[in-house]
Amino acid sequence: MTERLSAEHRQRQILTAAVELAQSEGLYHFSSTQVREKAGCSQGLVMHHFTSMIQLRGAVIAYAIVKDLYGILAEAILRQDPEVDGLSKQKRTKILNAAAG
Repeated sequence: MTERLSAEHRQRQILTAAVELAQSEGLYHFSSTQVREKAGCSQGLVMHHFTSMIQLRGAVIAYAIVKDLYGILAEAILRQDPEVDGLSKQKRTKILNAAAG
């Protein structure tokens, strides 16, 4: 019998799938269907944990800030995503330079 994952574990699994897709496809170039397929769960479950793609992308950006995933963050900065508004000018410059180099 397959063990049921906790809600926290499932949400983390979905977020991990979204982060991997953001790294390979681009932050604004993946769909919830791709996330579902990569996470191995239903579309309804993805939407249960992240009610919109905006919310899911926000979670990806928050994760990228904590983990210093500069490629994702540079894309968000260049798109002027409101999720990165709180980053200092110094941090933004560091991210953009690191992503470019």
